Amino acid sequence: AGDFGMAEWLRRTGGARFAPPYDGAALANVLETVLSGGGPDAAAGAPVVGGAEPSARRRTDLRARLLLLALFAGFAAAAARAASFAAARPSTDPSRSHWVLHAPRRTILFAGGEPAAWEGTARSAACDPSLLRSAPPGAVGEAARILGVAPEAVLRHAGTEGEGRWLARWLDPAVAARLERLAVPGIRVRDDPRRFYPRRGTACHLLGGCGHDAEGRYGIERAWDRRLAGRDEAFPVRVDARRRARWSDAAAEAPVPGEPLRLTVSLEVQGILEEGLDAAMARWGAKRGLLAAMDPRTGAILGAACRPAYDPNGLSAAAPDALFNPLVGWVFEPGSTMKPFVYAEALAAGAVAAETPFDCENGAWRIGRRTLHDHKPFGTLAARDVVIRSSNIGIAKIGQALGADGIERALRRWRLHGATGLGLPGEEPGILRPRSAWTRDSVISLPLGHEIAVTPLQLLCAYNALATGTWRPPYLVESPAADRWPAPPPAAGPDALPEEVRAELLATLEAVVERGTGRGARVAGVRVLGKTGTAQKLGPDGTYRRDAHLCLFVALAPADAPRISLLVAIDE
Repeated sequence: AGDFGMAEWLRRTGGARFAPPYDGAALANVLETVLSGGGPDAAAGAPVVGGAEPSARRRTDLRARLLLLALFAGFAAAAARAASFAAARPSTDPSRSHWVLHAPRRTILFAGGEPAAWEGTARSAACDPSLLRSAPPGAVGEAARILGVAPEAVLRHAGTEGEGRWLARWLDPAVAARLERLAVPGIRVRDDPRRFYPRRGTACHLLGGCGHDAEGRYGIERAWDRRLAGRDEAFPVRVDARRRARWSDAAAEAPVPGEPLRLTVSLEVQGILEEGLDAAMARWGAKRGLLAAMDPRTGAILGAACRPAYDPNGLSAAAPDALFNPLVGWVFEPGSTMKPFVYAEALAAGAVAAETPFDCENGAWRIGRRTLHDHKPFGTLAARDVVIRSSNIGIAKIGQALGADGIERALRRWRLHGATGLGLPGEEPGILRPRSAWTRDSVISLPLGHEIAVTPLQLLCAYNALATGTWRPPYLVESPAADRWPAPPPAAGPDALPEEVRAELLATLEAVVERGTGRGARVAGVRVLGKTGTAQKLGPDGTYRRDAHLCLFVALAPADAPRISLLVAIDE
């Protein structure tokens, strides 16, 4: 029956992990008494039968001991015989079962310490096929009615083999109480671990969710599943004909707990993002939307609002498109948000200067078999104003001056291809054709944000690098600090632009908001950097649609030393 450690563990837990009618403290008392030489009756406090002579009691004790010895010899022979078969095939002994000691899944906290996800207990209905076969059909039908399923859905388990089957998980408390009062043989209501998300859909695409098996299915819950879940422990037990546990042949090991996580996500920032995105989605009747915030100094993700959203408390009811995580899985052409990267590289390479003039052809430029258009006619613009006014023709000419090598260098410098390493499931690396697949038009198309596709997280990280001079990988988990995913990089790296180039670039991005295409992002008393972008969407035939666009805006503030960066994407 194991050892004193098991007896003590049962007493401490009070049988909390076992289904009724077993009392852990009482069972511990029996185990400890038996192990120390007493009998179960003595452990239960039963009086010794009196009235017989001492010699008669000694004869009775002798007969009992001889009988027990004979029984033990018979059982030993049977055990030896059974052992030869146990090594060759799994046991089908109906008197054996297993107890599982559950390691509770640990809590996830927001940056301020508010609970984002924690494990509680729900009530679920399970059945024992061996007992269900003898249950009255009328009682089974009533149980099925309470559960809201057809009687056949319950009765089909009676013909199966095994130790138990779930009938319904995470019942409404009123339904669980009615089912318990019905007391159908073979059907019982038991405690069942369940993950709870007190903020419902808040930050759902970052948190993800858990299934009925308590395993992480999406988001942080899946990425950090092993750390959060810990390790359950199982040990064999003997059961009686009614499948009730009686004793164990092995000692129970304590389950290994997981680790709690604290996220970088600010609940306050997350609320502002979701409120703002909902307003934009309602204003434009958009198909999909995203609004994400980061700290450009560290790479910490402060929040990400995505629509459509879902409630992780009801993961099975979520629509497939709501489960999609656009922060890491949405791949799109970046459009005019690509222009600052080409401009910065051209300045660093000396291909252009900020005042270099470019003829923008009054809004239409025929080059080869294609014609480029601007959103409004421009004459001659300085290179700086090409970005401020977002001229397609001007940036295409800057791309020609920079050349294919320079454009490729810019794309690699700012990590506009390849996964960011955040670790969330479903992250896409973006799309960038190999240099061997480029054409003569690529030096014109890539500066316009064509022939390349990025994720929102890739684009926001690249803008963080433009503003700070160094590309830093994003991260979501603040603690345990030693296991931050991924580890923060050095403060400086090979991505840094010359300081005079970075200063000119930041002045240009500030002018975009002050007098360019981003004037709608001006904030009184705050200097803001920004860049607009509009990308045409491809139709089923592979050509660009005139009636479907993706609108983008990236912002950083304050301009002189950005502490927050934002990216908004509104689809159609």
